[in-house]
Amino acid sequence: MKINAEFTGKISELFGNISNSVVLKSLMAGMMAAFPATIVGSFATILKGLQIQALQDFYISSGIMNVLDLLIMFSINVTALYVVAGIAYGFAKQKQQDAIPAAIIALFSFLIITPYTATPTEFGTVNYSISMGFLGGSGMFSAIIVGLIVGFVYSFIKEKGWTIKLPDSVPPIVSSSFAGIIPGLILSVFFAVLSTIFSHTSYESIHQAIYSILQTPLMGISSNIWTMLLVIFLGQILWFFGIHGPMVILSVMAPIWMAVDLQNLTAFNAGEPLPNIIGMAFYTISTIGGTALGLAICMILFAKSSRFKTLGRLSIIPGIFGITEPLIFGTPLVMNVRTFIPAVFLPVFSALFSYLAIASGLLPRMSGVGVPQGVPIILQGIVQGSWLFGLLQLVLVVIWTLCWYPFFKKMDGEALREETA
Repeated sequence: MKINAEFTGKISELFGNISNSVVLKSLMAGMMAAFPATIVGSFATILKGLQIQALQDFYISSGIMNVLDLLIMFSINVTALYVVAGIAYGFAKQKQQDAIPAAIIALFSFLIITPYTATPTEFGTVNYSISMGFLGGSGMFSAIIVGLIVGFVYSFIKEKGWTIKLPDSVPPIVSSSFAGIIPGLILSVFFAVLSTIFSHTSYESIHQAIYSILQTPLMGISSNIWTMLLVIFLGQILWFFGIHGPMVILSVMAPIWMAVDLQNLTAFNAGEPLPNIIGMAFYTISTIGGTALGLAICMILFAKSSRFKTLGRLSIIPGIFGITEPLIFGTPLVMNVRTFIPAVFLPVFSALFSYLAIASGLLPRMSGVGVPQGVPIILQGIVQGSWLFGLLQLVLVVIWTLCWYPFFKKMDGEALREETA
């Protein structure tokens, strides 16, 4: 028992340090900064994608279609802008620096490296336009790299005091603006020079280089079903030791899977075939709540002990909304070898089952719509572009319940004997 406690303590400390690192917390800050925009764009995508001819005609005649296109254009199609600003802001905030200048510097640094075209007009002037190709999912990794560099350099310069200092009588908002001039100058020149250098290479831009060398291979690996199954397995193993596994793994995988989902959303809006099966939406739909909702249903339907009857009543409603911590710590599932098999392997099976259903053509590919935490199961599936995903989740719930039943029956029998002893 002492060895187990020591091992668990070391594992918790290791993954606690990883999940609390400045880099990973900054990445999560960037993802969360973009979340409101992606949610708005996702729901606009859902409304636009309703293939009812009368409704589509109404959209066009009333001008609603233009509104939906604008919402999508300046949310999903420019997600990288929000992410780069959010990452730099989160980094500076953790370093206890004024974070707003860091976000602004990151934003214009990102725009500096973004390709543009110059078109002469008949009036002797020049029209400049920025390509939106790298402002969305294709620029996600560029946003991550630029956001982290800006956050680090900005915080380093501020910590060293290499800034323009004004008298204490000057209002803080003015002092803060001047304090950002030197890091802003250094970073903007750095990215401008770098952008010029890359414009003379075969990649033609930093964005294209990062996309080709880093983002495409990583997305290819991460959108592989075996990678997904391994990630889910590791997350559940961490839960077994009492560590919030999904929180740890998503701090690493969420930026990659989010870029994958954005590819699907872009294709969905353009009426093109969806390129990916695996992504953040797939992970959420196929493993909502870690499959523990099945255990809650077993408690509601079959519990004979007062302990599990009470726990079932308390956990069933949160479980429907994907919140299963009451079950994880109330059953408990943490360090419980009797529930190790369903707790760890059932989410893996659930993801594999869902993948095979989509890969075989029984189900369409998910649109990649971002769904906020707390959307109930089945509805969560339907918003992915088809009622079939709601049906998929319903089938999964049945499977989870059947798989949990023999393990729960044994635990409930033991609890009942303890209560009647």
